[in-house]
Amino acid sequence: MALSDKDLLTFDEKRLPRWDRAKAKRDLERHGNAFRYQLVVARQLEQWAEGDAVAARSPTSDKTWLAGHAAALRDVAARLRQGAYLPGGTLYDDTIGNKPPSPG
Repeated sequence: MALSDKDLLTFDEKRLPRWDRAKAKRDLERHGNAFRYQLVVARQLEQWAEGDAVAARSPTSDKTWLAGHAAALRDVAARLRQGAYLPGGTLYDDTIGNKPPSPG
């Protein structure tokens, strides 16, 4: 079953200090499935981070490594949800130098 846009934009917004729901909706309109795919990946990263939290309860786990790994996963998920990797997004522009994508 496919997730609706509402489902894709449903998450703990308190984790994203610069979250802008209106911008996310504009990104959905402008970038369509490209942004939807990023939101799916963000959901998966959050699930992996939650798995790290469960694993950290084990007495044999490296809690420091797991905490850092979970934080990194959540950071990438946040950037995906904020459209940072879409054209016009901060990380996209930093990577390609504010050049528009070339056709074809």
